[in-house]
Amino acid sequence: MRRKLISTLFQEYISKQKLAPNSIAIKKRAFKHFLSILGDCELPSKNELPIQEYLYTLREKKSAGTVETYRRNLSSFFSWLVRRRYLKRNNLSKLQVRQIPSRPVASYKPTELYHIFRVADKRWRVIIILALCGLRRSEILNLCRSDIDLSKGNVLITPKADSCLTWEWENRNCLRTPVPIPKRIDLEYFYIRPLNEIKELLDLIPSVQPYVCLKPRHYSRMLQKKAEGIFSFEDSICPWRSFTRDFGLLLKKAKVEHKRFEDLRVTYAVSLHKMKVKVKPAQKLLRHRNTLTTYTHYQRYKSSLCED
Repeated sequence: MRRKLISTLFQEYISKQKLAPNSIAIKKRAFKHFLSILGDCELPSKNELPIQEYLYTLREKKSAGTVETYRRNLSSFFSWLVRRRYLKRNNLSKLQVRQIPSRPVASYKPTELYHIFRVADKRWRVIIILALCGLRRSEILNLCRSDIDLSKGNVLITPKADSCLTWEWENRNCLRTPVPIPKRIDLEYFYIRPLNEIKELLDLIPSVQPYVCLKPRHYSRMLQKKAEGIFSFEDSICPWRSFTRDFGLLLKKAKVEHKRFEDLRVTYAVSLHKMKVKVKPAQKLLRHRNTLTTYTHYQRYKSSLCED
């Protein structure tokens, strides 16, 4: 059987079904969300689709009603793939929303960080340092020179306006407070000097580029998309479009077990919990709008640490 991209198979599936326009729209929305998490892949494949990873993310980001809607609409597509022998089984068919487990807490060990830093270039080192200081991916990729104050040792995440050099972006779901960047991070086997690393990267970036963590070619591509009028909201959230794949390749090069980039922020949060930082100060450091969010995460970390 000739292998095909799952996106191509989805188009075939939609074209062969007699569906109402609103049903097609829902299925397309569910599939687009699926692709945003797992990416496009070829079927049939020797390995099963990592459905568990998709379910974890779906459960975290969406309401129970949306989770069930997406599951039901994707399940019919997966059943179609099974009938055509592109998949061996449909793991979504009998799954109930309440059965979807919470994602296990995952953080990076000092040995893993050592191996990652050993093979990472200057840009990746700074990106990882910022994540270990609690910044989110979107915040890191939209960080500009003007957001960094090396003399005070902090970063202030600010909204960006649409201009000839920048694009509109704002993280509305977090507190707008300065993020302290320590002079030194000790990780058992080695230490990092974050401010030195950031300064060295700033010296390498073209002076006309305001964004600190983007490669010049990624920045040029985003400006081109703006000029062509095809710049999207997704581009503003993640202007480094192959970021997840590239981070996975970095982990592979470092021979580190695959984990999410977001787990670097989890590593920071777990370290606050281990240092017995109270919920209210931790909320400010993690920039959660709601104290309950911080408390909920702390309870998960406590359970995970007890299990370990």
